[in-house]
Amino acid sequence: MAKLISLSDYANSKGMTRQAIAKRISQGKENSVSVNGRPFIKVKTVPEDVDSLPINKEFMSIQKAASYIGSGKTFIRVAVKSGEIKSYRIGVRLFLDAESVRIFKERK
Repeated sequence: MAKLISLSDYANSKGMTRQAIAKRISQGKENSVSVNGRPFIKVKTVPEDVDSLPINKEFMSIQKAASYIGSGKTFIRVAVKSGEIKSYRIGVRLFLDAESVRIFKERK
């Protein structure tokens, strides 16, 4: 099953620069998608030391989830920390599972 890894992690795993990978993307040589405005590369296998995102999911930022629920960002962070909202961390960025956010909103 394919996964998504960040452009930086992909570049590091290939021993290339981010700019070189970005150029390959613009040439259509790499399969990329944007998640919350950040570039990710679709891969079949993920290097052992690299975090990845599931490919068939929709994601939200903390800011977007807070707006959607009508709460503050701190409230969302507490829900993530308690496990009420499923999330994925890639480096310093946190990606919230959009379906998990919708379910959380319905319960609250």
